[in-house]
Amino acid sequence: MLAATLPILKAEVMALPKEMLVNRPAPGEWSINEVIGHLIETEERGFAGRMQRMLAQENYILASCSAKANPARNDSPNGA
Repeated sequence: MLAATLPILKAEVMALPKEMLVNRPAPGEWSINEVIGHLIETEERGFAGRMQRMLAQENYILASCSAKANPARNDSPNGA
């Protein structure tokens, strides 16, 4: 799903200043980078990715999926 919107998303994001990408609009809210990181993580480890792995691997065991699993992916200081 994300692959279909990637060119549009990339064009929109590339037009924004870095400060806007990393700035959180309010305490407890996510920056644009964090939202995009969450979308990528959800695409890869979420439902679609899990379904692909379940179909490809016999006796596939579902691993835990958490937005905090990869804080470097979304430039979040705490992975939230």
